[in-house]
Amino acid sequence: MGIDSGQTTVIGRDGERRRLEQDLRTARAGHSAVLVIHGEHGIGKTALLDWAVRCATGHRVIRAQGIECEMHFPYAGLQLLCAPLLPHVERLPAAHRDALSTAVGMRTGPPPDPFLVGLATLSLISRLAAAQPVLWVVDDAQWIDRPSARVLAFVARRLDAQPVMMLLAARPTPRVDDLEGLPELRLDPLSPTDARALLARVAPGRVDPPVVERIVTEARGHPRALLDLAPALSPADLAGGFGVPSG
Repeated sequence: MGIDSGQTTVIGRDGERRRLEQDLRTARAGHSAVLVIHGEHGIGKTALLDWAVRCATGHRVIRAQGIECEMHFPYAGLQLLCAPLLPHVERLPAAHRDALSTAVGMRTGPPPDPFLVGLATLSLISRLAAAQPVLWVVDDAQWIDRPSARVLAFVARRLDAQPVMMLLAARPTPRVDDLEGLPELRLDPLSPTDARALLARVAPGRVDPPVVERIVTEARGHPRALLDLAPALSPADLAGGFGVPSG
């Protein structure tokens, strides 16, 4: 996905945006929606998440990001996701409360039953959604620890008639087996037209048409390549006086 340097305007991805808008409407109407966005690094997953958050009028937004160095800590990802909700944990049934509290480090004890942790998380998000539709966003889900990923998948499959949209973004590798089978959206490179529009937005000054075409061809529709390349070139390079440096 292309966005401008101010991270405010999306370029292209019309079909993807329509899908997100529909899922947000579904959640506002009281029915759950789940979507896992797949795509390589820099293809525009985070930009699409940002756009969805901006469009989530009337939703309570809960957002977290997987962290590679924490993926070996059980329930580290769940702790990030549930941090804004922890003040409500005491309202849960005792078994659910104790399991979730232990999982996220609020109390000590033996490893909690994963099933009870999943039920507790589902109950917690359902209680929050009873007052306001919820958009639950997870970026870099490929770095979420395995126990947390299992909880997310458990909750996603049991939301049913809840005003909750769960939106996750993940790279193809490492593969997150627990998310397999959930509704998904795969991001492809930008079309040449959208790539040109993105380059025109981020490139300073005049860009010679042959230079535009070479950059677009070299980038192969990859938004991050376009965003990184244009600022690295001088006005003379972009104007075509010296062409585009190789590499």
